[in-house]
Amino acid sequence: MDKKEMRNLFDGDCSPAEEQAAGRWLAEHAETKEADELLYALLRETKPATADAEGAFRRVCRRLGIAPKSSAWRLVGRWTMRAAACLLLPVAALAFYLYGEAQRPGEWFEAYAPYGKTLRVVLPDGSEVVINSGSKLIYPDRFGPDRRQVFLAGEGYATIAKDPGRPFVMSAGEVDVRVLGTKFNLKSYAEDSEVEVTLVEGSVEMETKLGGDDRIVRLRPGELVKLDKRTGSTETFDVPTDTYRPVVCGGGLFFMDKRFDEIVAYLEKRFDVKINVADRALAERRFIASFVNGESLDEMLASFNADEAMRIRRPHRQHHQTLTLKRNRPWNKIDPRKKGGDIRTIPARSSGRELYTPSTEPKPNKCMKKPENLLTIPSIKSFCLGIVVSAALFLPSQASADDISLNLKNVTVKRAIAALQQSHYSLTVDASQIDMERRITVAAEDEPIENVLAQIFAGQDVSYEINGRSIVVTRRAVPRVAEKAVSRTLSGVVRDDKGATIVGATVVVKGTTTGVTTDIDGRYSLRVSADDPVLQISFVGYRTAEVAVAPAQTVVDVTLAASSIDVDEVVVVGYGTQSRHTLTTAVSKIAGSAVAAAPVTSVGDALKGKVAGMQVSTTNSLPGEAPTFLIRGGSSINQSNAPIVIVDGITRAMNDINPNDIESIEVLKDAAAAGIYGSRASNGVILITTKKGTVGKGPEIVFEGQIGWESPSRKWDFMNAEEFLSFVRPAIAESYNGASVLTSATAAGTGNGDGSIHTTRFLGDGEAVPAGWRSMTDPVTGRTIVFTDTDEQGHWFRDALWAKAYVGVTGGNENVKYAASVSYADDGGVVAMTDYSVFTMHGSADFKISKRLSASTTFDLSRSIRHPLVDNYFNSLGRGLLIAPTHRDYDADGNLLRGGDNKNCHTAMWYETYYDRECADKRATGNFNLNWEIVDGLTATAQYAMHDYNYRGSYYYKGNSLEQTRSCTETRTETLRDQFTAYLNFDRTFKRHQIGVTAGYDYMAERYRYLTANSTYAPSDKVPVLQSGGNFTASNKDTKEVLISYFGRVNYNFDKRYILSFTARADGSSKFAPGNKWGFFPAGAAAWNVSDEKFWNVRPINDLKLRVSYGMTGNNGIGLYDAYGSYSTAQNYAGHSTTIASAMANSALRWETTTQFDIGFDLGMFQNRLRIVADYYNKVTDNMIFSITLPDTSAYSSVKANVGSARFSGFELEVHSINVQKKNFTWTTDLTYTYNRNRVLSLPDEYKYTDVDGRDAWRIGGYTMTESGYRFGGTAVGEPLGRIYGYKIAGIIQSQAEADAALYDSQSHGYRRSDGFSENTDSKYKGRKDIGDYEWCNREGSARLADGREQISSEDMFYLGSVIPHSVGGINNTFKYKNLSLSVYLDYALGHSIYNYFKSRVFQNGMGSNNANLDKMVYDCWRYPGDTEAKYARFYANDPDYGNRNFSRISDFNVEKADYLCIRDVTLAYDLPVRWIKKLGMKKLTVSVTGNTLYYFTKVSGSISPESGAGADGNLYKSTSTGDATGNIAPNARKVLFSLKCVF
Repeated sequence: MDKKEMRNLFDGDCSPAEEQAAGRWLAEHAETKEADELLYALLRETKPATADAEGAFRRVCRRLGIAPKSSAWRLVGRWTMRAAACLLLPVAALAFYLYGEAQRPGEWFEAYAPYGKTLRVVLPDGSEVVINSGSKLIYPDRFGPDRRQVFLAGEGYATIAKDPGRPFVMSAGEVDVRVLGTKFNLKSYAEDSEVEVTLVEGSVEMETKLGGDDRIVRLRPGELVKLDKRTGSTETFDVPTDTYRPVVCGGGLFFMDKRFDEIVAYLEKRFDVKINVADRALAERRFIASFVNGESLDEMLASFNADEAMRIRRPHRQHHQTLTLKRNRPWNKIDPRKKGGDIRTIPARSSGRELYTPSTEPKPNKCMKKPENLLTIPSIKSFCLGIVVSAALFLPSQASADDISLNLKNVTVKRAIAALQQSHYSLTVDASQIDMERRITVAAEDEPIENVLAQIFAGQDVSYEINGRSIVVTRRAVPRVAEKAVSRTLSGVVRDDKGATIVGATVVVKGTTTGVTTDIDGRYSLRVSADDPVLQISFVGYRTAEVAVAPAQTVVDVTLAASSIDVDEVVVVGYGTQSRHTLTTAVSKIAGSAVAAAPVTSVGDALKGKVAGMQVSTTNSLPGEAPTFLIRGGSSINQSNAPIVIVDGITRAMNDINPNDIESIEVLKDAAAAGIYGSRASNGVILITTKKGTVGKGPEIVFEGQIGWESPSRKWDFMNAEEFLSFVRPAIAESYNGASVLTSATAAGTGNGDGSIHTTRFLGDGEAVPAGWRSMTDPVTGRTIVFTDTDEQGHWFRDALWAKAYVGVTGGNENVKYAASVSYADDGGVVAMTDYSVFTMHGSADFKISKRLSASTTFDLSRSIRHPLVDNYFNSLGRGLLIAPTHRDYDADGNLLRGGDNKNCHTAMWYETYYDRECADKRATGNFNLNWEIVDGLTATAQYAMHDYNYRGSYYYKGNSLEQTRSCTETRTETLRDQFTAYLNFDRTFKRHQIGVTAGYDYMAERYRYLTANSTYAPSDKVPVLQSGGNFTASNKDTKEVLISYFGRVNYNFDKRYILSFTARADGSSKFAPGNKWGFFPAGAAAWNVSDEKFWNVRPINDLKLRVSYGMTGNNGIGLYDAYGSYSTAQNYAGHSTTIASAMANSALRWETTTQFDIGFDLGMFQNRLRIVADYYNKVTDNMIFSITLPDTSAYSSVKANVGSARFSGFELEVHSINVQKKNFTWTTDLTYTYNRNRVLSLPDEYKYTDVDGRDAWRIGGYTMTESGYRFGGTAVGEPLGRIYGYKIAGIIQSQAEADAALYDSQSHGYRRSDGFSENTDSKYKGRKDIGDYEWCNREGSARLADGREQISSEDMFYLGSVIPHSVGGINNTFKYKNLSLSVYLDYALGHSIYNYFKSRVFQNGMGSNNANLDKMVYDCWRYPGDTEAKYARFYANDPDYGNRNFSRISDFNVEKADYLCIRDVTLAYDLPVRWIKKLGMKKLTVSVTGNTLYYFTKVSGSISPESGAGADGNLYKSTSTGDATGNIAPNARKVLFSLKCVF
């Protein structure tokens, strides 16, 4: 403001805006030198009209040190009167601006609190304002009718009387505070640059007027708003309203990141003392400090001078209290607490700067009381509104006198200090020498103050001193050369009490913040200078350990005892992370370390039994094939039940991900957890987070190598050649047409010659047994038989080499963090021609671009090659296994021979020689992520991700002795997925209220391209390419689908006790027609941490949380054209291609929608040595998609429609326990259990019928009883899914009488050994039974024969078992003794059955005329009348063709209970002592031996895995026979590996 502007103001020649601006300027600059000079320049041109005006002018001159000259004045009455008014009441102009033309109140008074004092003022309406030292309050003797107005310069705590008709306005320069009735604190000193408002009770509005831009900020109780007058920006903190006490009411003294000269200015007011800061560098140093224990001025100054950077000089004259602060020389050590002499209090403002005094004394006010001597707090800048800095941001509600509880996530050091200031410690921090904006995470529950400080200042070269309840933190001084201590490096490993290394544990030198965090292997390396340092080691969920280090010691290994297990771990949820303590949903977490060392080529195989609620089954045991996942039973009957897998934000398959690169795996199970993924989440979500870089002193390199052998975990116990002939030839002799078979050229016949594919024959007269052949006496003729003995199973199932090598590097600093790895694994495959190899690369980089902007990128590349079996597993592997041991594999010229009469029956060598089949999978995944912290607590994240999957299939069938087709097929597919995600995340804590809000957008586009071509009859195998052949055919596809989504989540908790969460997602899918493209999927959850309540005092139970959730998810796993219809181009008309409609459109098709209810609890007992997590869930899926049969008059046979529903329910349990915890020995147990059932609720009306009781029923498929009309089996309303039906054995017929009385069996050939007749002789014998046959159970009401007799037919089916187990789980025990650890992991499944058709094949002795080998189980077949010990019916040579089909139908003979307990992993590991390896530059060297899939305890027969039996995805609840084309005949591999892991 210049003189012209002031003159215009006094003359009334300015606009209203100019008048307002001038009023603000006068209010802000009252009594400043700038204002005095301006007033002097104006008044020297006038002559005062009154004595008061002249006195005011003389005071201005006196303040400026100018002698007034009366002769220079002129009388300009109006100017002088306005100038005098401005001098007498400097805020009057501001009042005029605020009130405008409103009715003015009565006479104004000024209340002033001298330095070192506070003053309580009672206003005319009964409101009270307590003002701090050096503060003024201007108020009227009465308030106007419209509002109550006062003016404040300084700091005041107001308790405002309620008056709804008249709002209360407290003005202070740039801000107004409007209230109706409340308690608040306002701080606005003229010399400060910030304004602070703290609301304790009620509601206020703060209006700012900076830069002519009015802005209103509304405060809620417990909020503190700080306004920067220079920039106009505001910052919000939380304060505890129940314990908050401003300085004017006896609270503590707080300085938040203040210049030292500003602090000194306040101390002058506070202690009524003059302090000269003689050095500019000292004045500009910034501090964070709090004094809450009544410290004296000397004690405060000493804390600011902890680094002895300044010296304090006291004057020799003792009648004034004046201190001079100068910068100290580094070598001039001064005791900062040395007292120089008596310091006496002098009158306020005696330093020469005169206080303005109003020209008239305030009128007596009965309400004004004698000032009380209250404690004061430092002021923070200017004539604005100030907020007393709260120390409750992210703060626990209480703090122990000795231990501190502080839990902060990703906050600045500055905020962490603010939180710590409420812990009853006085704290001083030199902010100018410490990175206050560094982001940290603090996790402390009842920890010593030293541990908390170490976490706050970790990584910063600072030291701290704790003296009682006073803490001083400064940058560590550089040791003087003469005092330099001998330094050394301490290193070691931090492990938990289970023996597992701990990643991210904090290791600090006690009393300092010199510290590091452990790396991915739990190792640390720390340089210390003290002779006998004490290390403090801490980690979330474990008791802090202190270790005294001997002078010569360099290796310190530490074991942390568990204080809680996973109580407050961070888990990844959709689009963010969350503390388990405040988690309301069902989420299971698997640490990357739990799968990193698993000897598997698919990550899923390492998860079996480890996640409650998730079943992992190997339905295809060949290498490179991913297992099947089923979370909580899935959600559909005939659509996909596979969960979605999201890796670093991109949707992709789990295949070919290197387990070593995984940081964590989270499984989202209930609707509230998975619902944020909306339409794809009904089957659950698996989130995989890969490893990122870490901050450390340098890069860390990890090498891990595994090598060993693998073998089939299960085999059939096939007969050798002699056993085969001894058993089969007598059986053939008793069978139909047996005489001719015994002498035929078959596996057991003796008619074979040099050109036969079998070798069995009689030894010629005088002939010696050929070399390499075997001989025996024929049990039928007594002659000598010669034959070869070949182990065909040994050719198909063999031992193989398994090897893997991994190299990874991690490191980084505050600005850049990186991680990279490369690995190669080779699985020789225990099944012929199924070897598999995979190469992976992983990289991750995080960049800190600026204080609030960061970027990250991750990529994963993989290339795998496998050599699969032919598409029909039974034709190749199944028939190959059954080849008789007397088979001749090669002819005399070394050429391979066929395996049998069936054209697909060949040996393993045949397939390996003539089938050239290779599949290559290449996957490239990458993402780029930007994260911008807009303001504290509000971040914006944007990520682009892509996934490119390319498949190549090259199949060539070479010419051979059987055929010269030379089929050549080349297939190429590409799946390209682009995904863009952007979201905002708000996360703030307001006192004990924490709120988190996420809102975002997701776009995913998927392009699928397919091309396949085939040619046949190439002239030679020398050029195995398409163009070599003829009959060329080709086809291709090119499809695209898009999913657009909007999602949001709101989390709220009060004091971490009462927790609410809400999610919602709207998905739009291109698969659905207009009108049904969008689906909305909301969910909500709540939790109550009961054990955090004050009333909780149940001694054994230290942690208890109750959870409940309810929500909706979707399933869009339908075909691309189910809603739109499709066309076919396979038609041909008159030699021309045509296009016709092939599938009917249904524009009404909608999402399958699953509604899920979940209730559970988290329980911790005995100081969390025992933790239990349990959940009950109930899922109902509506709008299930079925194919509806259309009338014959329609051009289409069926159409897809939403017409079904089903329920999936169950409960799941996780138990973690620390059984034994000694100094050198620990034993821990982890257990999971899941129980799941399902039931169909509704089906399409086309399957509706009336049951025998007259009730409506719905059933798809199944069986109908001819006599009674009763229906059963199939898929029916009210019944479970996946039920297996078959014949049920009633017993074994033991006598001829029983055989004669047996029921007619429609599948029996009627053969009897007693007469040699069968259906093949005459049809009248069909249905007969013989001694030793099975008698089957007859179902009441089933079909009868024409004569009315009961019979066994296809209607006599009974429930034999379920496809899916009702219970799954696992149990792990870990034992650790010193450096030696042993881990034993078992998993199990209960309640399911397998249709083991292959068991029938090893009893049938079929494949032509008795050419199939037998399993030794046939020795347990019935042998003679009365053989009640027999397990099986009588053996019959070629049972399906000539016998009575005892083993050739689905029954409880081959439907086997598949319950199993598997010894999945056993690992024995030893960490070599550091002293042995340090000379090699290693930090850690671990040697171990691991066994994987060692043994199954099960009743399933042969090589069949008990994990098999379920159908493929989309038909999961349909039983799959082991004789089907995709049946899992191959066993899982048993591995024994040796591992070496080195950390450099």
